[in-house]
Order: sequence, then C-alpha cells, then structure tokens
Amino acid sequence: MNTADHYDQEADSFGEQARIAEETEARLAADPAVQAWLTDFYGDGSGLLGHYAEEKARYLVHGPSWLAAEESRALRPLTEANERLWEIQQKKLFNLQCEWRAGLLDLPGVETGAEFATWGKDITRCPLLSPIGAEDVALYRAYLLSNDCVDVGAGVIGQPNWQEYDLFRQWHRLEEAGSDSPGHDVGRGLPAGLQDSFGHLFNLLFRYPEWYAYYDLYRGTGPLLCLPDERGAAPSPALPAKPRPPEMPPGPPEPALRHLGANDLKLSETLIKRFESRQVLGFMRAMEFQPEQDAKTEAMYAVYEELCEAREPVPVAAGYDWRECLRLAQVAHEKRTLAEALPAVYRDYCLREQTGIAHPPPG
Repeated sequence: MNTADHYDQEADSFGEQARIAEETEARLAADPAVQAWLTDFYGDGSGLLGHYAEEKARYLVHGPSWLAAEESRALRPLTEANERLWEIQQKKLFNLQCEWRAGLLDLPGVETGAEFATWGKDITRCPLLSPIGAEDVALYRAYLLSNDCVDVGAGVIGQPNWQEYDLFRQWHRLEEAGSDSPGHDVGRGLPAGLQDSFGHLFNLLFRYPEWYAYYDLYRGTGPLLCLPDERGAAPSPALPAKPRPPEMPPGPPEPALRHLGANDLKLSETLIKRFESRQVLGFMRAMEFQPEQDAKTEAMYAVYEELCEAREPVPVAAGYDWRECLRLAQVAHEKRTLAEALPAVYRDYCLREQTGIAHPPPG
C-alpha cells in the first residue's frame, strides 16, 4: 500500500467514526428512556453521551479487525501444533529418500531425488507415507517437551526445508570428521571467504533438524544418513553465459553538498547548538537520544509480548540474567501449550483420514 492510499483509508476511517458518533449521540439525546435513565445521576449526562458515542464509533470501525486478531491469537497454538504434526511425516519422507537414494527400495512415480523436495513442500498430499500413528504423536510430544527441542520461542527461525539431503549429508561428514562443534555447523563447509558472512545463516537455516536427530535416537534410524547416494541426480548442464550489456558512459559526478534530511537528528542537534539556547539542546537530547540497547535486551520485547498473551500464570525461575530467565520461561510455556494442543490436532487428523477429507496444508 502506498502512502497516498494509506492516508485515504485513514481519512475514510475518521470520517466514518465521526458519522457514527454524531448519529449515536443524536439518537441517544432524543431517546426518552435514555434521558430518564440519566436523571439518576448528577449532571445532564451530555459529556457521557458524547464520549460514549465516540467510543462506540471506534468499536464499530476498528472492532472487527481487533476481534479477528484476538481469535487468531486464540487459535495460534492449534495452528502451530497442526504445522508441527506434519514434521512427523517430513521425517518419514526423509528416511524414504535416504533408502531410495541408496537403491534399497523403489517408490512409485519417483524418478529423481528432486521429487522428495517437491513432496516435502506438499507433505499433506504425499502418497508415499504411512498415516501418522498415535505412537508417532507420543514420540513427537516427548521431543517437544525435551531440552533437545530448541526451535520454540519468540524470534526463533524454524526449519525452512525438511528434505535438504545434500546439506544434511554435509553436516554428517563434518560430524564424522570430528568437528569441535556440537554439530549442525553446515556453514563451515563453505569457502573460507564466505564462512563469516554466511556461515551462521546457513547454520540456522540448513542444520540437521533436532527433530530428526531425536527421532534417529529413539527409532534407530541414524544409519540411514550414512547410506551411499547411488541414485544421485546427474549434474545439470551449464547454462550459457549471459551476454554482457554494453558499457554505459559514466554519469555526472555526485554533488559535493550533503543531503539535508528532515529527520536527521544530528543535523537538528547542530542547528540547535548554533541557533538555539542550551535549554532547548537539553530537552532535545533527553527526548531523542536514549541509551542504545544490546540485541539480547531488544529481543526481550518479543518475549514480553508473548508472555503478556498467556491466560495463566507463567513461572519464571531465578537466575543470573533476567533476560535469559524470561526467555526460558516463555519457551517452556510455549512448549507446554503446543504439547497440550497436539492431541486435539491429531484427533482432527484422524477424523479427516477416516472420512477421506483432504488435509489442509500446514501453516
């Protein structure tokens, strides 16, 4: 939405509120029953009616979006639990991928390894998998409540692609090589010049999922990642080089003068120093230049907002750093909420399986 559209919508909203408020106040002022009720109180009630009319107008104009947001917050645990339910199937699909690549089994309709990534993005319709069982849900619920589950909490990045076979194999090779990292450090497989810039990002996005590692531990499927890739896809042919565009003549040199920005606080401070009193400078610095907060403290705003939405008391353990205490309390609360929502989501899944209703995509 561009700025003009935004202002137009705000103007329409204010106009609608003013119209509703005017009509409401006129109707209440002309209603004998309302006027009779007001005689029970001191004063004529005009101030109350005017304020009420404005508030009612605000409720009618903005109430639907607020109510929708409230309903969305209430459904969020079930929505996220449903998304996580399908992580069970992602692991089953990845296990099949390892076995298929090693030539241990054939799968109907599967010709290349790339098809596993395709089904991973459409996991609810994948025909290669057995249905989710109660024992699968129990194992995932145990994982969710364990310390191995670290992808819960405000601001945590989840796994974007569950079928990254090559990257997960690279993680395994690093582990076998005796890395001093506890694992999942895919970024260290990058060229040295890219490690600092992109290594941490790769580590976050393409680590071997903790859920997979937990499943391997309790189901004994870890050796599947060690199987050879006998059916690895052939390398794609190199694309022809793009023709280089003709070189453009150099443009005019940049102007030597600085750009004068309306919101440049440093320039405003300079202006005050040169042309205003020290009192104005003190006011300006007190209002505009607040102490900078480190990233860990900034992250607490999201944690605090999550805790504020809790419907029950959330225990917070004592510790050396209040920020870490709050973060751990929020993570533990979210894990409990998801674990409690998982059985209801699984019941809905079983009902759809029994009646042949298509499963909605997770997320």
